[in-house]
This record gives sequence, structure tokens and C-alpha cells, in this order.
Amino acid sequence: MTQRTNKESWLLEIFRCVVAALIVVSIAQAEPAAHAQGTGSAPPIKLSFKPLVGGDYETGSVVLGQPAPKGGLGVQVASSSKAAKIAPLTPASLKILAGQTSVAFQIITSTVKSPATVVITACAPSPSPYPCPSVPGPGTLEVQAKLALAANGPSSVSLSPASVNPGDSSMGTVHLKYPAPKDVL
Repeated sequence: MTQRTNKESWLLEIFRCVVAALIVVSIAQAEPAAHAQGTGSAPPIKLSFKPLVGGDYETGSVVLGQPAPKGGLGVQVASSSKAAKIAPLTPASLKILAGQTSVAFQIITSTVKSPATVVITACAPSPSPYPCPSVPGPGTLEVQAKLALAANGPSSVSLSPASVNPGDSSMGTVHLKYPAPKDVL
């Protein structure tokens, strides 16, 4: 066994410290869950949105239990159905900026013939360009929430006057089960 000089021992010790520091930084970057853990029973990540009528759109949000770490946190949001798309892309990769606790996204729905339930999934850090893993690994935050899509259609039709003679006119009114989607005249 050869003896090391003071200079070699000193360089070896610096090398060990640098490697240990790099390992700590790599673990911290690979496991944002340590930075995003909530306190008590609060979940570290959740989804927030309202039920929708098919054909309408709404803003949803991904909310962390505490502020995102330095450098921000990539989040991926995906839908289980073509009846509800996440804008601007499906799956959409979003970023919660450092120090912030949420990011907004759009849910754009298609009309549905009968009520439907769509599962919206958010995971962080974003495995972009790949979808959220089917089984979250260590350091991955994931949440799923059910979006209720109502089927709209006529609830009643009325004519005024209710009966007419040949050549006369009548005004018809169609009442929908729910308000018409936004941006529909």
C-alpha cells in the first residue's frame, strides 16, 4: 500500500465532499415530493375544477400543498377520455413557478349523449414527453379527480299560441336542461 502525501489526501477529501454534495443536489432535484409535502393531512398535490356540461369549457388548476421549489415544478395534466381535452395540449405539461402554489389549465369538453365521468390526472415532476406513469415512483406526486360531464338537451318545448290555424304562425321556445355552453349564441 502506498502512502499518500498531504496534498493527495487533501484532494481526495475535497473530491469526496464534492461527490457527496452532487448526490444531495441530485436527490433533491429528482424528488420534489420532499419540497412539496403538505403538513398534517393536507395532500401535497390536488386538482380543482367544476363539473361541466358537455360542449363547454372551464379553467381548472393544479394546487400544491406548499410553494414550488427553486426552479419551479413541471406538472403534467391528462384526461382519460377524448370527451374532455386539456388545453393547450393533451397531455399538457405545465410549470408551477418557484414560490407559487398553483397553475391553471383549460378543460375543453365535447358534447355527450349521456352523463359521463372523465378521470383527470396530474403528476409532478412532469415526465414529459411521456404520460404520467401508471404506478408513481419515488419522488413522484400524483393525483386523480373525477370530472362529471352532464348531457345537455331539451327539457321542454313550448309553442305560443299552443294551437294555430293553417297559415297562422306560432313562436316556439326550447328550454335546455342546463344553460347553453359558453360562447354559444
